[in-house]
Amino acid sequence: MTIALVVAKLLDRTTHLDIPTSAVASAAGTSPSAVRKWRTAAAAPSYLHVCAWADLVRLRVAVVDGADVASEGLAVLTDLAALRRRRGLSQRDLAAKRRVPQSAIALLERRPVVARGVGVLTLDRHVSAMGYRLTLLWESADTANPADRRVA
Repeated sequence: MTIALVVAKLLDRTTHLDIPTSAVASAAGTSPSAVRKWRTAAAAPSYLHVCAWADLVRLRVAVVDGADVASEGLAVLTDLAALRRRRGLSQRDLAAKRRVPQSAIALLERRPVVARGVGVLTLDRHVSAMGYRLTLLWESADTANPADRRVA
């Protein structure tokens, strides 16, 4: 699922639940004007904002590997190193794939507080370079198969 589609699904769900922009802004800890920019694609939210928005509309942001959920929500930020190692990649390998300095990978992995401000587009590129996908899941874990929880 592309980030544009993630935001579109969040917008659809927000509209369906009749949640005002001010409530999205409050949940995400940002201004209503920032939310309006997300709605019009004039700006992209941070990963932290997307997680807060998804929680508000009873969805979960997840990193998936095929039908398996590798990590969900804010835990993704603390799981980046484990996700990379699971793929057998070194920080240097991932940096080469992402075309960023190895120090940028190290900073994201060591300092989840730094990663909280990372744009959702950047995080999507990061997990995609490791062979995972960023997607939305229904909040309920009632279903045994995580693939059945996917929104799209």
